[in-house]
Amino acid sequence: MPVKNNISITVPHEWDGLRMRMRIVDMQGRVVMSVSEGYVSVGTSGPLSIPIDLSNGLYAVECVVGGESARTVVVVER
Repeated sequence: MPVKNNISITVPHEWDGLRMRMRIVDMQGRVVMSVSEGYVSVGTSGPLSIPIDLSNGLYAVECVVGGESARTVVVVER
């Protein structure tokens, strides 16, 4: 059963307003979500919040702007 979740990943404030590529990958290497083009909106605190439905498991979240990237691993469980 999918779990409604918000993923937070901290990205540099300098990324605010820039184009970003993002993908979420499961631990088997399958891309479960990919956004090829979007704009970063980090607000004042720095974390980027990504609303998504994910099943229980371990996921890598990767955000890329230009030649820089931010990556975090999240665990989703009930």
